[in-house]
Amino acid sequence: MAPTADGANGDLQRPELSRLWDRVADRLHRNGQAPLGTIVLDRLRPDERASLTDLLDRPVSGDRVRVDLAQLDARLRAVHRDGLVATVARLRGPFGDRRVLPPSATDRLDPGAAGPPGQSNVAQSGPRILAAGEAPATAPPPGSAGWRGGGAGPLRRNRAGIRSRLSVLDAARQAIEQGELADEAWARRWLEGLRRSPALPDLPPERQSALLVGAVGCLAELWSHQRANALVPLRVDDLAERTGGGPRALDDGAPLGALVLDGWAFALGRPAPATSAERMALWRAAGVMRSEIADVVLTFGLRPLDDGAAAAALRARSAAGYETHLSLRDIRRIDWTLADRSAVFVCDDPCVVEAAMDAGRRRPVVCLGGELGAVASALLDGLDQAGAYLRVRASFDWRGVATTNRLLARYACLPWRMGAFDYMQALASVGDGTGELEALTGTPVTASWDATLTEMMADSGRVVGERVLLEGLVSDLG
Repeated sequence: MAPTADGANGDLQRPELSRLWDRVADRLHRNGQAPLGTIVLDRLRPDERASLTDLLDRPVSGDRVRVDLAQLDARLRAVHRDGLVATVARLRGPFGDRRVLPPSATDRLDPGAAGPPGQSNVAQSGPRILAAGEAPATAPPPGSAGWRGGGAGPLRRNRAGIRSRLSVLDAARQAIEQGELADEAWARRWLEGLRRSPALPDLPPERQSALLVGAVGCLAELWSHQRANALVPLRVDDLAERTGGGPRALDDGAPLGALVLDGWAFALGRPAPATSAERMALWRAAGVMRSEIADVVLTFGLRPLDDGAAAAALRARSAAGYETHLSLRDIRRIDWTLADRSAVFVCDDPCVVEAAMDAGRRRPVVCLGGELGAVASALLDGLDQAGAYLRVRASFDWRGVATTNRLLARYACLPWRMGAFDYMQALASVGDGTGELEALTGTPVTASWDATLTEMMADSGRVVGERVLLEGLVSDLG
């Protein structure tokens, strides 16, 4: 039954609604107290579902709900007289002035507005913020005052433009200093790089600020999530909605998404992504997934003891010597207890799985496909919690060293042919072909399990992929 106006405070202060009000308060703080956009609550408890059903006046039966803030505002006004902003201020305290140059309450993000093609690590267009009823403006033509041309140089080639740019960056700098990135030097260096080589379109300063502050918010959440080794994966649409830009704001090619990936690549010491595949790899490295069924992890030889249909189908494929791609929903359907604490080998390159299949091997393998993504992490979490014995490795490059560091920090596992001796042996096996190996670039990463490895890799300056090590790796899978 819907709550009555007389019992407004008691009904709305239920502990089961606490997560909702916390999330709404955070959104209103960041978007200028505008009841716009949506938030998503997941892993709902039964008592939370019941209270949300009463509040929203619609059934909430699953473990996840999407709440439209405009609809919630209208619902509160109809039942409790006060709107969303007043209700949250009463429940969570006054907002104060915690905004950082937000858009006005009638503004909305249009992530589809396209800018001119061309240079820069970041997409040439930004999310066009439109006043209600305003039509999108067309991008400035090449050669006009608003067109950035060939790359470096101020957004506007005059003093007013430079002052405008500094004001925009000041807003982003304030967002960094007041948030999770306050102690991260890379965030300040990334922002300084934007000042020297601007990548935002020619929009009014407050609109540029909204885009850049939104990017800082996304980067802060990604950084916090990775540092915490969080077990719950991030969904890209949920992350986008928390920025106030809507569920498509981080899609491939969207301006906000391009800016976030540019910053994330900088944080990891990698080049800015130039292709769709590189952008997807960066999202996986951040622990972000597109959906619970589209993103998958490659596996081979897994035989969980669970008697459910999903586990039985997986065992049948393993018995036949087939590979299996598992989605997050597949992983959640299975109890990952294996027989006799079986060893599970973790590799980086699908070529290891192919070679194991061709050789008739049967020992279980999980392939990361280049990055420790959200789906692979969920599978390894399940195996680790079920007592599996993990042996882990990645390619001999700085990304691979960083990935192996993360694996060793997160799980009770051991490196698999990932030491200094293995690296030097691989180089020796190539012989005169060492010069044909890919050059090792980027910032060196210390191997937590073998500091000598980092020194040897830096000295040789060569990447050694798993194809070079196939014979030894496949022999371990017998």
